Amino acid sequence: MWLIAGDTAGADRAKLQIEALKYGLGFVAAAGAAAALLLAMRRQRLSEHAHHLELRKQDHAEQNTERSRELELRKQEHAEADAAERRVTELYTKAVEQLGHADAAVRLGGLYALERLAQNSPEQRQTIVNVLCAYLRMPYTPPAEAEAPLLAHSHQELQVRLTAQRILTSHLRPGSAFWPDVDLDLTGAYLVDLDFARCRVRNVRADKAVFHGDTWLERATFSGPAVFDDATFSGVAWSDEATFLGEASFRATRFARDAWFTAVTFSQGARFAGAEFSGDAGFAHDTFSEIAGFGRTTFSGDATFEKATFSRAAAFDKAAFSGEATFRAARFLAVAWFREATFSGRARFRKAMFAGDARFDEATFSDTAWFYEVTFSAEARFDDATFAKPAEFDDATWSTPPSGS
Repeated sequence: MWLIAGDTAGADRAKLQIEALKYGLGFVAAAGAAAALLLAMRRQRLSEHAHHLELRKQDHAEQNTERSRELELRKQEHAEADAAERRVTELYTKAVEQLGHADAAVRLGGLYALERLAQNSPEQRQTIVNVLCAYLRMPYTPPAEAEAPLLAHSHQELQVRLTAQRILTSHLRPGSAFWPDVDLDLTGAYLVDLDFARCRVRNVRADKAVFHGDTWLERATFSGPAVFDDATFSGVAWSDEATFLGEASFRATRFARDAWFTAVTFSQGARFAGAEFSGDAGFAHDTFSEIAGFGRTTFSGDATFEKATFSRAAAFDKAAFSGEATFRAARFLAVAWFREATFSGRARFRKAMFAGDARFDEATFSDTAWFYEVTFSAEARFDDATFAKPAEFDDATWSTPPSGS
């Protein structure tokens, strides 16, 4: 614009030169303002960076402080946990030592100490239950068999053992002091008047155990295997309305008096092979969801399976029924085997239902055999069966003619 003004003549020249100076000064001022703005922005960025660094320093300091606090808390927690564990170990060791004391009162104190420890330390319960079971498995001579010098000791030891049983059973019933998911190992234990009614146990082993006096298993629930093989029940065994969610095994078990399993649920296999029932045996209204094994079982008294339900195979091969055998209205939904079974007393099968094959081959009926209104939906075989008296099959329903009749 200045050069253009120099080439202009007259009054316009001065005016153009003035305009050129104005624009030039404006550009210079704008450049200065831009430079000042850039400088201010740089200063702002430097200030923000410095502030950010300061904040990071503070954050690191706070994090370090927090970490130090966490480490200190962890140290305290570990120290407290170690102290608590040492305390539990000391109490446990002392209580176990008391169980070996010659004085019965000291042994009782050890039992109650273990009970308190188990109640307050859930993680130690199974271990303490194992100790209580181990104590009950220790050799014991009952007062009736003890010699005179040891009679007082036997009576005192009986009270200790009864206390150990009560501690177990009282905490195996649902309530405020319930110990869930407990396993019991009572193999070979000597148990007196055991009251297991309404108890809930996961697994139990009682092989070769002696149940002296009456035994109550009413409404008890066993969520895992319950094994009573070769056990001895010297008194009445009550198991009414018990629930066996795992396999129930009573093979070669001896019941010296009556045994009642009325309305019991066997969700898995029920195995009574070789068992001996010296008194009456009651299995009325029972539910056998899996195989029911009663092969070679001896029933010296009356045996009642009235309205029992056998969902799987019912095996009574070579079973011996000395008293009356009642299967009235029983439901056999799969095969039913009574091969070589012996019925010395009356055999009552009235209104029973056999959905699968019914095998009575070589069975012996020494008294009256009643099969009134029985339904045989599959094959029924009585090959070489022996009937000492006329067998009653009035109103029985056959899908096919019976074999061996």
